[in-house]
Amino acid sequence: RFTMRECMADITNSHTANQHSGTKEARSLSSTGGFRSSWGYPQSLAPLPSCATSPPPKAIQCCTSPTPHPPNSTEYERDISNLLVSLGSKPSAPQQDTQPLMNKLLSRSRQLAEAKIKLKDARHQLKEVQSTLAVKCTELKETQLALETTRAECCQATTKLRETEKHLANVTGELEETKNRARDLHTRLEKAVKDKQETILREAKLRDEHKLLQEETETSRLALQQVEESQSAKANQLVMYRTENAQLRQQVQELQAELATTQDEVTETQQNFSVFHELWDRLEKENTQLLKSLDAKDSKVRECMDAIKKGELIRRTLHNSVQELKGNIRVFCRVRPLLPSEFPTNSSVAVCSYPDQHVDARTVEVLGLTQSRTVDENKKFSFTFDRVFQPHAQQVDVFFEISQLVQSALDGYHVCIFTYGQTGSGKTYTMEGNGIARNGQVTQPEQLGMIPRSVDQLFTSVQSLHQQGWKHTITCQFIEIYNEHLRDLLHPSQNYHEAMSRGTSSVKHEIKHDNCGNTVVTGMTEVQVGGAEDVSTQLVKAARHRTTSTTRCNERSSRSHSVFMLKIHGKNSSTGQETHGVLNMIDLAGSERLKTTQASGDALKETQYINKSLSCLGDVITALAEKGAHVPFRNSKLTYLLKNYLLGDAKALMFVNVSPAVEHLSETLCSLRFAQKVNACEIGAAKKWLSMCPKEEK
Repeated sequence: RFTMRECMADITNSHTANQHSGTKEARSLSSTGGFRSSWGYPQSLAPLPSCATSPPPKAIQCCTSPTPHPPNSTEYERDISNLLVSLGSKPSAPQQDTQPLMNKLLSRSRQLAEAKIKLKDARHQLKEVQSTLAVKCTELKETQLALETTRAECCQATTKLRETEKHLANVTGELEETKNRARDLHTRLEKAVKDKQETILREAKLRDEHKLLQEETETSRLALQQVEESQSAKANQLVMYRTENAQLRQQVQELQAELATTQDEVTETQQNFSVFHELWDRLEKENTQLLKSLDAKDSKVRECMDAIKKGELIRRTLHNSVQELKGNIRVFCRVRPLLPSEFPTNSSVAVCSYPDQHVDARTVEVLGLTQSRTVDENKKFSFTFDRVFQPHAQQVDVFFEISQLVQSALDGYHVCIFTYGQTGSGKTYTMEGNGIARNGQVTQPEQLGMIPRSVDQLFTSVQSLHQQGWKHTITCQFIEIYNEHLRDLLHPSQNYHEAMSRGTSSVKHEIKHDNCGNTVVTGMTEVQVGGAEDVSTQLVKAARHRTTSTTRCNERSSRSHSVFMLKIHGKNSSTGQETHGVLNMIDLAGSERLKTTQASGDALKETQYINKSLSCLGDVITALAEKGAHVPFRNSKLTYLLKNYLLGDAKALMFVNVSPAVEHLSETLCSLRFAQKVNACEIGAAKKWLSMCPKEEK
């Protein structure tokens, strides 16, 4: 769209501007003195002596290569002028006359543009080479300085090395002298060692000779001493003999005088001896007759005592049979001894007496209190049970009375034994005792409670029945009822017990009764035991997880009900008979009232739950005693668990544990009254379990 003249004018102006810019750049470079020429090396960098012979860097060498120059400006201007003249002089000339000039002009313009681009690239490369060269020169100067420093250090090291060589030569000479001296000393030392060895040998010989001389001297001295001692002893004996001889002579004279007197007395005695002999014979005959009569009376007394013991045994057997036929819950009362801490106080007086302790041992009398809360000697409460154990009764005496009941479990009966009483009255001691260490080993056999003794008797009987073709399988469970929640004390997981203690466990245990009278608690761990040692281990494990705390009544009080359950399955391979017995040993929590414990917080909540469950047990006992149509077993977990053992299909026995101290008198009376109510309760005759469902025993 532009005319030819306008196009040429633009080209001319751009060329002139480029020339001016190139001239300014050249002037600026020449004014700084940075180059000798437009494409040479910097004038400010003089060649260094150290690198005079070294080849120039590669970056510098590449800059010295020939560079294409832009076209000559004079020719370019001449061509432009010719073009303008031709255009001005021949405005009407045909277009083909100017075409060569235009082509040439365009070609020169392209070359000029390419030259400008190359010029810019060359300038950029030149700047990079200058910066690189400056860095290299700086590094070269630093290298020269380091080289000079190294040369100086080398000179110093050379000087020191020469001095060291001189010193080493001196030391070598001294070392040779020292070696010569050492050789002389070694020779002298060998000679001295030989002399010393000879001296030692001579000294050893002299010592041996001296030792022999000492032994001979000592032997001679001892022999001389013995001779002197024997002479002295003989002299003393001689003096003694002389003294004794004089005394004997004097005694002989005295004896001769006494002999004369004695002969007269003997004569008189012989005369009286005949009279005494007759009296002696008569007394001996009478004594023989008395001894015979005493022997006869002793035999009669022994026969009477044996008859009394047999009668007492028959009476107890008949009484137990009557109780079983009537279906009564048998009750044993056990009175604990006063504790050492209770002896110093005047108020800790024993308030229990035993009027028939030498006959039946079934009655206990408790003194009452006056209005001023003092003991009233004239006010007594009498209670009669199946057996009363005084404070001095041992664990073995108590177990003897329940051993036949334990044997019934092996015969196929369901047996329930439980303890009732206030905290600190000896319930846990009666059931478990104190004779098992933390590792399960028996340390005090006389202190073992009813549970370990029952287990020991069961396994002893199992071994004897094995010879008759019986094979028994015994498993155990340990259940805790805490705040109306069931817990598995034998669960193997510690997380389970921690969650149960915090109340965050998702495991729920339920009590289920089937139509055959069997009681099952779901989710409980059932451990098979093969001996008394296995049961002891499980008892220790359960004791670690049982809930206990310190109360006002006891330092270590059980705050829950514990149920130890042994399931005994027996089968006779000869007859095919089977038995399914169960032994429940239950340790109830303390039965004291709130005003006695003065509990608060969590302890108050525990006491409320304990009293509620025991109150429910009392309601059940009352309903059973009154033959009520409805028995409230479901009011608590404890009564619901004991349901099948209180309805007549099982043999039940209760220990009522009481304290004889006067400060516990009210709790003692409450426990004894409850036990009396239990003893009067008839639950029906027990049944023998010959299969999973009971059958009447013939």
